[in-house]
Amino acid sequence: MYQNPSLFPAITNRESWSPQFTLYDDETGDLLDLTNLTFQLEVRNLRRRDYDASGYGPSYGYGTADYQTPILTASLGNGITVTGPGTFEVFFSETQMSTLSPDTYSVACTVNDGTNVRQLFLGRL
Repeated sequence: MYQNPSLFPAITNRESWSPQFTLYDDETGDLLDLTNLTFQLEVRNLRRRDYDASGYGPSYGYGTADYQTPILTASLGNGITVTGPGTFEVFFSETQMSTLSPDTYSVACTVNDGTNVRQLFLGRL
């Protein structure tokens, strides 16, 4: 069953984060062959907490530059490792995680087979 958005367990910005993912074929239930696929994962701020132009209230614009720029990124060979048939792991060190302020973040992961790019999930951390 798919849940949108995917919800990750709460963590702190004083520890490393290494979630593992397993991909199955929806029709057969078999583990997917991850050979020749590339992955990209991005962590982005969900909202901007700067004051608006008037200076009176916080600006929570989803179209702001803060929201559009990934804070953390990982790709195959650079934080993402295929660990076995159908499985991969993402790793961000404690030093990388310490750049996040206490908040809720958007986590998105895509996979590219050389022809098509598909979003695997969009989640909240």
